[in-house]
Amino acid sequence: MQLLIWFLIAYGITNVLVIGSIFLMMRVNIRKRSTTGSRFYKFIDGVLSCMMCCSMWVGFFLGIFIWSPTGHYLEISSAISWFFDGALSSAAVCLIGTFINHYKMQDNNE
Repeated sequence: MQLLIWFLIAYGITNVLVIGSIFLMMRVNIRKRSTTGSRFYKFIDGVLSCMMCCSMWVGFFLGIFIWSPTGHYLEISSAISWFFDGALSSAAVCLIGTFINHYKMQDNNE
């Protein structure tokens, strides 16, 4: 159950950062600054425009600050588990997004 909640938190945070209207102006400002040549803003713009990329970083931070599922279940060191938390978060967000999109498409076909 804890793992499912972790997946849903990762999806929710990623969805709000990449798609949510609450961060739209932030994304627009970062996109404008990324065109000036700053590598930092180009990187952040890339992360915030990609569900898979953003969810990787969300997984890193969830693993560091909240709970590390790979550290818990695989019993590996924290430094290594954070990378795998990012990969796990990215995979979970991708699967949840695919599931949601599948059912949205079915609703549109009816």
